[in-house]
Amino acid sequence: MALANVVPIRQTGPQLARPWTVVHLCERPHALRSTIEGQLAVGMRPCLLTASGAFSAESYLLRPPVDGARSMSLLRSWQDVRQWRKGLLELDPRGEADIIHAHSFSTGMAAVRTCGGVVYNITDFIEHQADEHQQWLGRSLRVAEQFVIARAAAVVVHRPRQRADVLARGGESAGVFVVPEPVRESDVAAKPDQAWLRSLRLATADAVWFYAPEAAVTELPLLLRAFSTIWREVQQARLLLVAEEETEAALLHQIVAAGLANAVQTVPAELRHLALTSADVVLAIAATTTATSVAAMAAGRALLAADAPAQRDATPDGRGAVWFRADDATDLAARASFLARNADFRQALGEHGRLFVEETRLPEVVARALDQVYQYAHAKKRAGGGPQQFMRLQPNLACL
Repeated sequence: MALANVVPIRQTGPQLARPWTVVHLCERPHALRSTIEGQLAVGMRPCLLTASGAFSAESYLLRPPVDGARSMSLLRSWQDVRQWRKGLLELDPRGEADIIHAHSFSTGMAAVRTCGGVVYNITDFIEHQADEHQQWLGRSLRVAEQFVIARAAAVVVHRPRQRADVLARGGESAGVFVVPEPVRESDVAAKPDQAWLRSLRLATADAVWFYAPEAAVTELPLLLRAFSTIWREVQQARLLLVAEEETEAALLHQIVAAGLANAVQTVPAELRHLALTSADVVLAIAATTTATSVAAMAAGRALLAADAPAQRDATPDGRGAVWFRADDATDLAARASFLARNADFRQALGEHGRLFVEETRLPEVVARALDQVYQYAHAKKRAGGGPQQFMRLQPNLACL
């Protein structure tokens, strides 16, 4: 399929300095929906090349193709590079696209070996995707990814701490951009279901619900110790925990042993999102993912977060969050008790978090941030006439 058949003819949103024609190379197309929506909204002309073929933005939004990612294999990765390169040459044989935006190692390797102006998008570094028992595979893939990083016109990461890792792998400082992953507008507009909370067996009219969405069994002792203090000080405080089927028995045993059977409620995993959007306070311990903390802020929930890297990635300046020391049950209890007693502060904190997400992570905002990336990559493409000819690999030391 030719590029002209999958790129929108007309712009549908406000004019940018340049209406970029962007080809997204992706193995997991479902994850790009908000990105595509944002780019269309600001007037870009995106299309996708997936393992299932090429798709216009419009057909993708109507019926996204099935993800094509498979288990990690070094041989298969290189085989996939050849297939992606073949598909890219068939789609755009004359190099008419302004930007090739690659979203995985195989697509990035294919792109930098084929054309200039490549933007390489890193969600996670390739060696982290290899089997933990195949360290040789991780080392080989890391070196290969260094090649992609060095040859790409620009590199996009989603978390501030990833930028330093890219620079350590040979990335050029001016060409490494931190662009957060977009949040759907529907998630920002989510409304809490307080009636659902009041239906729980521990609910009282004035209950204040804390929800710890990703509390592992090994981290429960600290959390329950802190909540014992909170409950003694604020009798209306209640805690929600997710009960996974394989760990439910151990979870209930620890709750009873801590003397909190009348203060802690478990909910099944399928109610995870409802609990997140309805609780008064979302408690993000150190193991809580960045995406979960962002989702809590998007829903306007007050965020009580461990001062840990994943939470700093969600809100680097602490907007919409109250920090507690990650391994300090006393500090956690003191800050949680303050939030439990101050409803107005909780509401203001949640609104500040929602506003922060709207200002930094809505699809159109992210699309405008990518416009800056594309300007840099395209200028570098025009100045260099194609992929960089030289690269700087970082040595990877290992005991063999």
